Amino acid sequence: MSSSQQLHVRIPDYDIKDQEFVAYYIQVKALTEEAKAQANGVKSWCVSRRFSEFVRLRYLLQLELSTCLIPALPSKHDGANSSWHKFTSALHISDPVGTSLSSLDTLSSVPLPGSLTGRRFDMDLIDSRKQALELFLVRCLQHPRLATAKTLFAFLHEGSAWDELFKAKVLWIFFFPCSISVFENNYI
Repeated sequence: MSSSQQLHVRIPDYDIKDQEFVAYYIQVKALTEEAKAQANGVKSWCVSRRFSEFVRLRYLLQLELSTCLIPALPSKHDGANSSWHKFTSALHISDPVGTSLSSLDTLSSVPLPGSLTGRRFDMDLIDSRKQALELFLVRCLQHPRLATAKTLFAFLHEGSAWDELFKAKVLWIFFFPCSISVFENNYI
């Protein structure tokens, strides 16, 4: 932790909501009086955010601080990408069509990505993503410019400021479409 860091974050837990999405609980602690004052005198609090909100945060940080190198997020299917490559390479082991019996035997031993096998809520997958998301936030807070970004502040605080900020940025992109290329190149 750098000496100038004002907030400390942890993601100690998560919750699977109605088998539809995972909410990650972010514990935030103000380390300085200035950070405590910005949080209306509260020393520590907790917010919950979905993975898609982390993606939104990173995108908005890219818009706000285009000259900064924004830390990477884990893949949406983190832990599954290498399996996907094993799966597709197994299709070409014996024959170009991948229809021989030996190819099918090989395929049965290859683990498929969580999204293809219903492992979307696999605990190991969620735990590794939770750790990667925490590291993403820690790295943002260690960066001198990212740590003071209004976007990051809104993300780490409960309330409507986070949603309002996103809506305002989306309107801005509508009127300045050159910025949409950042979004398209990274998230579509």
